[in-house]
Amino acid sequence: MLSDNSIPVHIFIIDDDVEDQELLMEAFNEVDSSIKFSTAGNGREGINKLIDGSVQKPDLTIADLNMPMINGKQFLAEIENREERI
Repeated sequence: MLSDNSIPVHIFIIDDDVEDQELLMEAFNEVDSSIKFSTAGNGREGINKLIDGSVQKPDLTIADLNMPMINGKQFLAEIENREERI
């Protein structure tokens, strides 16, 4: 189990390929079925979901480096700049 205190781990997967999102979720679920997931199809959507609160602050974020609109590196830079507000 990944969680130390029985609180489910929350993973935010940001990827424009739904099949890749599903593969990641399946792989993590094999390790711990209590993991909660949120997804976004691109970096802009991921940022918006964090800002508007539709996604809780994750324990782990996985972002594809090659996405339309805002790629993974741009997403991470934007989140770093907004860290105090998200």
